[in-house]
Amino acid sequence: QQFKDKLYNHPSPEIIWTIPLGSRIEMLDTWLDFGNEKIYTDAVQQSQKYNFTKPDEITYICNNRVVKWWKDSTVAQKKYIKSQTNPSVYPNHVDSSGQWIAYDYFNGTTLYEHNDPAVFEDLLQWLDQEVWVHQLQTDITQATDNFYKIKTLGRINKFLEKYPNLPSAKTVDGVAVREFSYYLNNIDWSLLTDTTLPGYMHGDLQFDNVIISNDNKFKVIDWRHEFADMVEIGDIYYDLAKLMGGFIINYSDIKNNNFAVTVDNGDVSLSVPGIEHSDIYIDRLKQFIINKGWSYTKVRTLIPIIFWNMSPLHTPPFDQLLWYLGIKLLEELEL
Repeated sequence: QQFKDKLYNHPSPEIIWTIPLGSRIEMLDTWLDFGNEKIYTDAVQQSQKYNFTKPDEITYICNNRVVKWWKDSTVAQKKYIKSQTNPSVYPNHVDSSGQWIAYDYFNGTTLYEHNDPAVFEDLLQWLDQEVWVHQLQTDITQATDNFYKIKTLGRINKFLEKYPNLPSAKTVDGVAVREFSYYLNNIDWSLLTDTTLPGYMHGDLQFDNVIISNDNKFKVIDWRHEFADMVEIGDIYYDLAKLMGGFIINYSDIKNNNFAVTVDNGDVSLSVPGIEHSDIYIDRLKQFIINKGWSYTKVRTLIPIIFWNMSPLHTPPFDQLLWYLGIKLLEELEL
């Protein structure tokens, strides 16, 4: 309170005047004076190989706590409510205040780092028993229509507004493709909206968001705050598609800028970082879905749609990689 009083009452915009003479100090090896948003953005881009940050979200790790802030205060509130519905799958002591949420740092490694197909068997069992709590009598068709169809059409328009002169692809990685509108017009929206698995779900389930401890305990982080307008329930199919999509694109490698997109007279070449043992993971997840009696076709259809939805939210050239990869995967579905 003394700090705030001095800050408000002193005519200088600098905070140095709020620090009393003789106060305890800490010597720093480096210091970046951001000053304004542009300087901050430039500093972030220079500190990372590829800027994967979101403009309306900030993450801190301090005193063994993960602290996150969102511009939209409802995001923090909904994430907190969701965490309290199934608290055991998240790190301990999730708290929220205003636009902030915080939880204990969970010591371990991501599953991208701990790449072990044997552990994946344990993960699927844990997800099925602890995370995907089914509520099969709940009708979520209106939510799936909003989330899959209406949101997707809006994201596509946003991407095309960003790239009004984007070159059409004739081939993607040697696969002959058609105009994106062909695939969009042939998506089986009724499959996506009417075939549902209502229940508790994570919402951004990929290996960067699953942590395994030294004693092989799992926790999930960075969960999605809502599915359409629903906080405590969603379509488990979305988790399945996000998980499989994370085998096609290694998001951890994307952050290290290990990808490329080239377009030459309609021939698109993508350098997409995959994950070691991806064939094993994909086949195991496929068998899991089929053995459950669920629709593997829906999962495969959702993956390129997810990539299209992500495309306008990211900076170049990752946004274009997502777009063209979505076209390629939709062609391979033989729509």
